[in-house]
Formats: sequence, structure tokens, C-alpha cells
Amino acid sequence: MRNSFQIWINAVCEQVRFRPDHRSIELELRDHYEDHVQDLLRLGRPRELAEERALEAMGNAQEVGRALDKVHKPWLGWLWEVSRVLVLALALLLAWKLWKDTYTVSLTKKTWDQLMWTSPPFGVSYAATDYLDLWLAPGEPEFYAGTYWDDPLPGETRLQVPLTVWAQTEDVFHEHLVSPDQHWNLEVTADGRPIPHGSYAGDGSTRNSGYWVYDGPGQYGWTRYRFRILLILEEPPRRAEVTIPRTGTVLTAEWEGAA
Repeated sequence: MRNSFQIWINAVCEQVRFRPDHRSIELELRDHYEDHVQDLLRLGRPRELAEERALEAMGNAQEVGRALDKVHKPWLGWLWEVSRVLVLALALLLAWKLWKDTYTVSLTKKTWDQLMWTSPPFGVSYAATDYLDLWLAPGEPEFYAGTYWDDPLPGETRLQVPLTVWAQTEDVFHEHLVSPDQHWNLEVTADGRPIPHGSYAGDGSTRNSGYWVYDGPGQYGWTRYRFRILLILEEPPRRAEVTIPRTGTVLTAEWEGAA
């Protein structure tokens, strides 16, 4: 039934021409749907029936989408987006004019990452806390490319499986809870098996596979963050879970057709 609701959401958003508003529309409609499901569960309805009744109550997807399209007018949306870009660009210009030190470079990088942040795709794993929205998207497994300390061996079949995490908060004061320092504390499993961080084992030896590493610098804006990790495995996984201990959030990634 949750897949049916996602299909309904996608059908609604197809009617809304201003695509940047699709994410906020999805979150708002999802809240209404989940609230209705919880109300029915409290009345003793089975979950499957509660989800079915809640979806029916949401109405016709095309009619809802057309009504939302009248509210989320493209020209108003783009005017808002352009004004935000201009304000951030002005702040960036003033920073370069007033200060030319390491701190200014950091501010510039954060502003640039804020502007260049792209929304996660539809249908990926999503979770929310009181102050933070989180998404996880699986990438296609590919042959292990190696690192500066660990090159692949001839004929080796190790795989690297990318996972991308997005985080967005409305409160810049919660930045420390999703800062790069916290990413190393992720807890990762693949097909139910815990995957440790790093190739070095506790006994001093080096793991050939079955571990994960943080991949690249990522993007860390003022309220938007995106980073990627790589699972180093011998075969493609069917399902992976990423737990963020600081928020108690569990995100899942699944691959269709994996062995």
C-alpha cells in the first residue's frame, strides 16, 4: 500500500508544473496521509485497511494535482528561487569584499554548496526528525577502483557500491548534528550483516572486502548537506541500512534484481 501511495504522490506531482515545489508538496501530503493512517489504527483498523482507507480519502490524484498547480504557479516559484540566489550571491560578494581570510573561504564554500545542492530523487528512503529531513539513495554497484593505499589486484572482483545521503534542516543552529565529524559514526548493514567502517581490522590486519568508507568531500551548505559512502563488497547487496546514531534514524536502500 505504501507503494500505491508513492504512485499517487507521483501522479499528483505530474500535474504541478513548478518542479522545485514537488518535494514540499510530497512532504505535506505524506503528513496528511500518515496522520489519517494513525487515526484509523487508533480506532482498531488493521494497518493494510487503514492505509487503503487513508489513500482513498486523499482523493483523485489528477484533481488534487491540478488544484495544487494553481497555487504553486511557476512564475511565482521561479521569482522566489531567483531572489534567494541573488541574496546569497550578494552575501558572497560582500564576504569577499570585507574579509579575505580562511574563515571567509569557509563561508564562501558553504554558500556555494547551499546553492549547488540538488534535491534527492523521488521514491528513495526518507525519514524525518523534529529538525531534520533525511534521504538515502542507492547507486549502481561497480568494480572496485581502489584508493591511494589499496589498489585492486589483477582479476579482482571486489565491488564498490555507492550510497548517497541527503540532509536538510530549517535550523542552521543544528548544523553540528549533521556535520562531517558525525558521518564517521554511521552504522551500516548489508543484507542484515553489520559492515564496519574502514579497511583496517581491529587486530591490525587489512580487510579485503566487507567494509565501508566515506567517499569524497560532499556538500555542506548552511542548511543542506549531501555526502556519499562506498560499500566495499564481494557481491551486489539486496538491501542496505544506514543508521545515524545522533538522530536514531534508519534509512534503507534496495537494489532490484540483485542476486
